[in-house]
Amino acid sequence: MPWVRLCDIPDAPEEGRLDAYRVGRTPVALLRHDGELRAYLNLCTHAYGTFNAECLKDGILTCPLHHARFDATDGRVLAGPAKERLGRLSLAEREGIVEVLVPRPLLEPGVIGKLVARITRNRAPGWPTVKKMG
Repeated sequence: MPWVRLCDIPDAPEEGRLDAYRVGRTPVALLRHDGELRAYLNLCTHAYGTFNAECLKDGILTCPLHHARFDATDGRVLAGPAKERLGRLSLAEREGIVEVLVPRPLLEPGVIGKLVARITRNRAPGWPTVKKMG
């Protein structure tokens, strides 16, 4: 699993904010809650909606598709229809940058990569190109 640079630390989201990225084909949500940066696979576990800056309020992530709610602290489900917590990614702040550990199957164009590409409509090749969304 490779560590991938998301952004410089000064460019990381402020408290209560969320930034969406794409790492290769993998959608990543980077947010700051209770003073700590957290990274999640940016896919609702119900119908694979993606989160944007407007989805985070008062420490709760709300999916824009069917309004499933997740705790920003640990990704656990607060209200359905989702039943599974969000996939949390390991994160490191070092040497002035924010890095995430993205599982290789999500970066490669295999079954999972194709699913993520279909969900995010990102069919362009690239590994691991990082693009800030929005």
